[in-house]
Amino acid sequence: MPRGKSWLQILSGLNMWLGMPFGSWLDLLSKNRFSVERGQTSRILITTGASVLNSIDGFFEKIFYGDDVARTELVAPPIFIVGYWRTGTTHLHNLLCQGERFTYPTTYTCMFPHHFLLTERVVKQLLSRVVPETRPMDRMPLTWDSPQEDEVALALLGEVSPYRDFAYPDGPETYHRFLDFNDATDSERELFKQLILYIMRKHTLRSRKRIVLKSPAHTYRIRLLVEALPGAKFIHIYRDPVTVFVSALHMFTIIRSQVGLTRADNSRLEQRIIDDMLLCYRRVWEDRAILAPDQFHEVRFEDLEKQPITELEKIYRKLRLGGFELVRPKVEAYLASISDYRKNVYEIPAEKRRQLAAKLAPILEAYGYTEDAVD
Repeated sequence: MPRGKSWLQILSGLNMWLGMPFGSWLDLLSKNRFSVERGQTSRILITTGASVLNSIDGFFEKIFYGDDVARTELVAPPIFIVGYWRTGTTHLHNLLCQGERFTYPTTYTCMFPHHFLLTERVVKQLLSRVVPETRPMDRMPLTWDSPQEDEVALALLGEVSPYRDFAYPDGPETYHRFLDFNDATDSERELFKQLILYIMRKHTLRSRKRIVLKSPAHTYRIRLLVEALPGAKFIHIYRDPVTVFVSALHMFTIIRSQVGLTRADNSRLEQRIIDDMLLCYRRVWEDRAILAPDQFHEVRFEDLEKQPITELEKIYRKLRLGGFELVRPKVEAYLASISDYRKNVYEIPAEKRRQLAAKLAPILEAYGYTEDAVD
């Protein structure tokens, strides 16, 4: 047995389905004819057992906290960090969440969205050795308390998240329409609004603070989020799109392999990423027009990396958040703690970069990147 790993961590691996209730887990399997890759037996058994416990815990949480959640009002309009995957959304989320100013979804609350109000204090300790020490795609530190994507919680709470397609990566992309909801029904859009508000109410009840959320998928649906939360504010982070493509390809290849219940065929993955990147930026450019000046701000990843304090001050000033000097020492301490971290560096052959730059030309041109831009 590898040093430092429990038997549960080895058997469960990277398993985002661990937080599903039994009914949702059974539905996910049945819709795909219970197709499971050989070697996944341990994961299926563990997830099935966990799903029963999730259903029981969720039932009791509704009894104890259901009325309180329903009555909870948000402290202030939420702040959304958006941007295509691998543009630096996690780094920005971590920076913005330093100090005591804001609350945010954590790895635990996103993995167990049905019952974290009831179970977090105890179960988080019991499962302390299950969560990996770092994220598999970039080796960033990971704990149960780390800021996390609320899209994970959405995928576990209801059938309105594209992340559910990760379970069967070679399936018909049943949930891909839930990126921008353009092809979703009115009832599906309404369900999404209810679920995102439910997530925020639970976190507000948990901490009584303004909430900061981060999800690349939200980049496609700013308009829908504003319909549900008219005063919401958005920070869009962007990065050299060629580097982003290569990094996203690396990330999705890992996730599809480790999270999928069947073997992933990645032959169409490159084109899917190209198409989704172009769609992502089209949606941002369309939706930002409906926002007031103090509701939307864009930050360049390369600038945030070089001068994080300056860029954070700009965010606080543009969005009228106030009080940056109160959190500045915490931000500086956090930056010092990750000073030894080195992000992934990708060697992109010149010809490949030219090909990608041609396909992603609208993004390069919009943000002033050149064909020979480097990470």
